[in-house]
Amino acid sequence: MIAVETIGSSSRGNCYKLTSGGSSLLLECGLPWAQIRRALNFKTTDLDGCLVSHHHKDHSRAAVDVLKAGVDLYATQPAFDAMEIPGPHHRFHPLTYRLAINIGPWLVMAFEAVHDAPGTAGFWITDADGDKLVFLTDSAFSYYTFPGTSIYMIEANFSETILQRNVEAGLIDAARARRVRENHMSIERVLEMLASNDLSRCRQILLLHGSDGNSDSAQFKTMVEEAAGIPATIEG
Repeated sequence: MIAVETIGSSSRGNCYKLTSGGSSLLLECGLPWAQIRRALNFKTTDLDGCLVSHHHKDHSRAAVDVLKAGVDLYATQPAFDAMEIPGPHHRFHPLTYRLAINIGPWLVMAFEAVHDAPGTAGFWITDADGDKLVFLTDSAFSYYTFPGTSIYMIEANFSETILQRNVEAGLIDAARARRVRENHMSIERVLEMLASNDLSRCRQILLLHGSDGNSDSAQFKTMVEEAAGIPATIEG
């Protein structure tokens, strides 16, 4: 059974650790490497790999350090190229959208996300026992559904109502608001995504990467739990 530990989940940096049995996988490395190492109790060699959704620093800040530490890094080729890591690296493994690969005992499939960074991906992850998790952050919406999934880790960056109120109050300009809408998932679209999926096997929903000024954590949690009937936690 997959368990999730949040190390960071905000515009300041994103990083999560998945564990199942004796195996572990890192999702994102957008914090300083020293902070990630401390959170892992310095057991970095125990990691089966690190998945990075895209090159923006709040998701990939420690990518060079991950590779130097001997941890295999997985991302799409365009995402890795945009990280501007010098030269080819034997510990980088390119992911292809909708092609599942094995990373140790994990089965991982990258899929397209809707974001303004090249090669941005979400991940559908299955452990050795068949437990499934979907990870989707920095995406305006989801193209896909995920049958049989137990854990949803989904960006809930903003509320359309709060964002529009901030625009009208002059707290955020219209161009920036448009970029937010085109690149990040609103709580309204989270609810649409969940409604389009069969949640009969879902036991946990984690809401990620909330905006400091355009979200309401308590309200988001209530909205998701009332709509889905499944426990939700706010991870940032």
